[in-house]
Amino acid sequence: MLRRAALLVAALTPTTVRRFAPAADGFITVQQPLEDLRRMLDAWREAGGTGRAALQVHLSWAPSPDEARA
Repeated sequence: MLRRAALLVAALTPTTVRRFAPAADGFITVQQPLEDLRRMLDAWREAGGTGRAALQVHLSWAPSPDEARA
């Protein structure tokens, strides 16, 4: 039996997550200040969003901090 793929909406603002909460299975956003992320998650839940929330974080890994910044 085939399962439907989850539909995650990409969002940068609480307005966007509110708009798509009823239709999406979850949302994904990019790293922002913690308070902004909390506002987005609150907006998602308040608008009826029940799916997962995902965060894209950019990392740089290297043997030294200088090499990671390069």
